[in-house]
Amino acid sequence: MAPRPRSAGDGIRAAALDLLLGGRCAGCGRPGPILCADCTELIMDQPVRRHRPDPVPPGFPATWVAASYEQVLPAVLSAYKEHGVWGLGTVLARRLWLSVAATTLAGWPDGGRVVLVPMPSRAAAVRARGLDTTTALARRVSRLAARQGWQLPTTPVLRFTRAVSDQAGLGVGGRARNLAGALVSRPAARGGPMPYAIVCDDLVTTGASLAEAARALRAGGFEVLGGATLAATPRRRPDTPAADHDRNR
Repeated sequence: MAPRPRSAGDGIRAAALDLLLGGRCAGCGRPGPILCADCTELIMDQPVRRHRPDPVPPGFPATWVAASYEQVLPAVLSAYKEHGVWGLGTVLARRLWLSVAATTLAGWPDGGRVVLVPMPSRAAAVRARGLDTTTALARRVSRLAARQGWQLPTTPVLRFTRAVSDQAGLGVGGRARNLAGALVSRPAARGGPMPYAIVCDDLVTTGASLAEAARALRAGGFEVLGGATLAATPRRRPDTPAADHDRNR
């Protein structure tokens, strides 16, 4: 099981980074806290919206995004995922929660049980980072939802079945081929209401990852309610490489 974020560890890591970097904002680089008030506002003050990549891959679920992948968000996501600034998870989870809420409000099933399913990270990435960053965000969202009286447990049922290449630099077709059939889901528990899944991810680029996750979940007996992500990259021509920060999760 992936390690879970700990508040004490967050503080120690943030203090160490402050000593190393002189205390700079992860978004703009100015001296100060790990995320200054201006950058926090840039991230938080954006509308949640429905998103469909162009072209849309087969099986792509109804997906909501909480921000555009521009301004300070690329730097903040990189600091969180690649540089271990776990304290940024607080503001990122608040935004992801808004996408989750929009997804549930758009299609909450009567009597259904809804779970959050994070996109999986490769084992090597988790070892290198010391944290399964997407699962950690989803668990924060589950706690935020519980405070509002919503039961949305995080259920990490997806895993890779084979090695996949680095997604960065691949175009639409390359990403689809790279991920086709790469995920499998643990079977949904039998008995009781059918489980509905919301796939949680940090970033949607071509939509190949969310489409593959939705396929695997449906094969495992889940009904896919939709996808919820932090941000979407700008649309590109289908044959243009879609570089991003995720380094294949």
